Amino acid sequence: MGALCSRGRSRPRRRRGQSERGVALLLVLWIFVVLFVVVLDFASSMRDDGLATANFADETRAYYIALGGLNRAVYDVLVQLEEDPDAFSADDEYEDYDPESEDDLDDEEDELDLEDDEDLDEEDKGDEYGDDVEDRISSDGQWHRGDLGGGSFAVRMLDESGKISLNRANEALLTRIVRRLLVGGNATEGVSVAEEREVEIVVHSILDWRDPDDMEHLNGAEGDYYASLPHPYPIKDGPFDSVDELLLVRGVTADLFYGTGDVVGLESLFSVFNRSGWINVMRAPASVLRVLFDLDEAGAEELIAEREESPFGFVGRMREMMLAVDPELVRRLRGGRSSMATVEAHGTIGERGVARVAAVVDLSDSFDGPRIFRWFDRVPAGWDAGGTRSLDGQGVEDGDV
Repeated sequence: MGALCSRGRSRPRRRRGQSERGVALLLVLWIFVVLFVVVLDFASSMRDDGLATANFADETRAYYIALGGLNRAVYDVLVQLEEDPDAFSADDEYEDYDPESEDDLDDEEDELDLEDDEDLDEEDKGDEYGDDVEDRISSDGQWHRGDLGGGSFAVRMLDESGKISLNRANEALLTRIVRRLLVGGNATEGVSVAEEREVEIVVHSILDWRDPDDMEHLNGAEGDYYASLPHPYPIKDGPFDSVDELLLVRGVTADLFYGTGDVVGLESLFSVFNRSGWINVMRAPASVLRVLFDLDEAGAEELIAEREESPFGFVGRMREMMLAVDPELVRRLRGGRSSMATVEAHGTIGERGVARVAAVVDLSDSFDGPRIFRWFDRVPAGWDAGGTRSLDGQGVEDGDV
């Protein structure tokens, strides 16, 4: 009986001891789980910090590779300028051209020597420039690639004379451009009164924005209009300093400025750095050619391909082509090169290091070396320094640089 009682009293103690050991085991397991989570989070955080540091280092290296590519392009043009000091002299002939005065485009000036006016690219004059001509970078709007510092760069120079001068385009040229964008095609017939007034509002408002007087064009806008807006601002009454200023002008919508779908925008057509009334068809981007010659995207690309394959006589062919479109514009077409160029450079290193820089540069010898008029630092992906998102359809993917 005592033995039974003794065994009966010992069973609860064994169950209590087993229960305590089970609780301790669970606590140890939970501690290990917590420690595992903490260590995992710490390791993940350290990995992220390490990757961020590595990415920053690669981006910094890519930035300076892009900067090196940009400087290489500028250097190449300066070397070419040293070999040919008159490379940009053609622009001086038209420095005082006033697009508002048709007398400035007389027959004598219009009969330009196409051979001189073409001013063939260095790629077409290899005997003159030597065997390394293919490594030379010029303002031809094409991407040129190279290796530098363990990475690679792609750089192109866009001649600003290939775009339409925003400050010197006259009313007729502005009307043609805006009508082409708003109405479509070579709209000379079938334009409604409302559509024509919409075109005139944009054109007249651009003229009022840049002229120094307060005389309002028929459908334009002067200071009173902008002062009456919900968020008023003063009118410029002076030359445009940037194409982006068009967004402040009456009638210029975001769609008209940036373009929609297959329709190009004003931003890809105009330049404030083209200081003449001429349009350099030898350097004009696809967007300008589309608007000038009433072409679709495929037609503009074919024209650019023809220009690259047969540059000699291209200006003459374009003038003949323009005769059927707008005889008045024939007098504005020319070739050659100008000293103002936008240089865009992409640099890459590794898989993640990508950087982009751009600058608007005066490459003439009028200054002590090249002069930077505008600098774009670390420009975003999909942005083109020429002011258009897909200029000439030659966008550079990160992996293609």
